[in-house]
Amino acid sequence: RACRVRRRAMAFTGKTTADEVVAALGPRMEGQAVIVTGAHSGFGFHSAVSLARTGAKVVLACRSQISGDEAKGRVTEAVGAGHTNVLALPLDLGSLASIGAFARAFDEHVEEPLKVLLLNAGLGYRGYGETQSGWEETVGVNHLGHFYLYQLLQQRLEAAQPSRVVVVASDSHRIESSWLGPDGEVPELDTLRERILIGRGGYGIGHTPYNVSKRLNCMFASELARRMQQRGVDVLSFSLHPATMVNTGFGRTWLVRVAMWFTSLFSRTPQQGAATQVYLAVGDAAELGPLSGKYFDECAVVEAHPDVEHAGLCARVWELSERLIAEALERGEGSA
Repeated sequence: RACRVRRRAMAFTGKTTADEVVAALGPRMEGQAVIVTGAHSGFGFHSAVSLARTGAKVVLACRSQISGDEAKGRVTEAVGAGHTNVLALPLDLGSLASIGAFARAFDEHVEEPLKVLLLNAGLGYRGYGETQSGWEETVGVNHLGHFYLYQLLQQRLEAAQPSRVVVVASDSHRIESSWLGPDGEVPELDTLRERILIGRGGYGIGHTPYNVSKRLNCMFASELARRMQQRGVDVLSFSLHPATMVNTGFGRTWLVRVAMWFTSLFSRTPQQGAATQVYLAVGDAAELGPLSGKYFDECAVVEAHPDVEHAGLCARVWELSERLIAEALERGEGSA
């Protein structure tokens, strides 16, 4: 892979599981809250199980209350009824109204300080669709939905500092060509809008909504770190590649499912794939603090695409994200 490992945490490797990370680090998080989006299955579910072992109040953000309650039962069974403090709340990241309702429910039901916001949920490779706001569905859910959720929970995160935002991205973010102009200039908002909000028929080789959304995930974490550092706020943020394709239920098309089955013979399990995000959620602050905004794989910092390190471009992406959310809210799309 065309990236260089800069620093590896302890003795963790690609075969380390999320439970082994928690066992090795021994964090205790009683009286603290953690949110895991997409907690019903895959990396999200296994992250929730491992984080529940720390004693934290784990909030499972799932697409429906039914799926959330089902996941809660499985988390409780995995950890043991006497050792879990788990709450399930519905969250549809394709609906600003649902995101707003989730944030209100969290404020109503969770008094503990919000120490970790784990943005794990996401759509994979799939056909064209749109969110309720009319955005291409994969970009809308994977990036803009999570961006709005962060906006609504920002005060809770800052009130709980030191706290963390962990964003599950993918090495697929590298496939996209650079979003900078031909002379290295930062594009105007309208140009960037057209680039990331891919319309029907706007796909090209390597230019897919999934790859775009994963680039946005990395840039969100990078820019959030810069903003927190500039304000002197102790909220760390990280993006990460969870694992080469594993059997998580992530794929929706038959072709993706076949590919996942084949590669699962050689790649990591969901528990191993969840290890990096759990490490970033509970790892030592002295070690991780200087690395806020960086991109990780196998519990180690690796180089992201140069766009992710470009402060001006990341700031422009943030500005556009704010504008898109504001425009949708002005249209009344955040109303229940």
